[in-house]
Amino acid sequence: KPHAEIVNYVKAKTNAESRDIVMVGDRLYTDTLMATKRNMTSVCLLSGEATKETIAKFPYKIDFVFDDIATLLQAMRGTL
Repeated sequence: KPHAEIVNYVKAKTNAESRDIVMVGDRLYTDTLMATKRNMTSVCLLSGEATKETIAKFPYKIDFVFDDIATLLQAMRGTL
């Protein structure tokens, strides 16, 4: 789980820039770290491994943090 090959595949198929690709995950040292290292937009969900405390200690910037996927969907729909 997550692999750089997936990002390369998405970029090749869509001609998207890294910042236009969003990585959504709940693990800082896999999902969020890959997003950071690949210059993607990172969305961290607090419904898994990540907590507000671990995010505060995480050495990289996280673009967006949501409590769970439902809250993310509300924000995307503009109903938050």
